[in-house]
Amino acid sequence: MKKVLSTLLLAMFINAASAQVSKLINVTTAGTLTTLLSATEKSNITNLTVTGNIDARDFKTLRDEITELSILDLSGVSIKAYTGNEGTQSSTSTSYIANAIPQYAFKNSQYLYYEKKITKIVIPNTITSIGNDAFYGCNKFNYWYRRLERRTFSTFTKWKKVYIWG
Repeated sequence: MKKVLSTLLLAMFINAASAQVSKLINVTTAGTLTTLLSATEKSNITNLTVTGNIDARDFKTLRDEITELSILDLSGVSIKAYTGNEGTQSSTSTSYIANAIPQYAFKNSQYLYYEKKITKIVIPNTITSIGNDAFYGCNKFNYWYRRLERRTFSTFTKWKKVYIWG
């Protein structure tokens, strides 16, 4: 009886540990996503829907801080322009344009070498471009969107579907 109970408890623990954690968050001020999530949320969220205003600093948060992210819905965001050194391109001061997924948006930063877990992303229909290497290293990525810069998907190997709308 103890063996059956132990096995059952172990199975429940494994199931709970692998459960998806979903979150809907509205970012009213671009660049503040990191302040709207707790450390626990950043390490556990697997399915995130973001609405409101975001910029390159928020993409850096999505890339470097939300480590278990698998499904990302950005269909309700407005991507704002940003100039500074807190965006997705390391510490170099860069100008990021509005309505664009910034370069290196989900590429592993030089300090993080885990494999990206993103499998699906929904992008707003206001997007006009996607920067170089925006999804470099996202080898589990399955679902996608439209107008691209060169090398955007240079390492994708597991395509399943591409959706284009306009």
